[in-house]
Amino acid sequence: YLPSAEFIARNILREAFYDRSKITDAMVSRYAEPLKSSAARGAVLETAHQIAEPLSEQTKKQLAAIRTPTLIIWG
Repeated sequence: YLPSAEFIARNILREAFYDRSKITDAMVSRYAEPLKSSAARGAVLETAHQIAEPLSEQTKKQLAAIRTPTLIIWG
């Protein structure tokens, strides 16, 4: 089962916006359009699963070793 493109888009936008009142149905529709193929929805879900996976012990040690203020951008 793959959730609808609109469901995925709305949930992504909820994570991206602090003020959820700024999320409109028109915005959800625009973000959902590219997700209408099952391959695109599958890619988004796979990305979400990878984000949700716990960090490995090696990665935790490497991050803990950073002593300089650091901004990590993933995308």
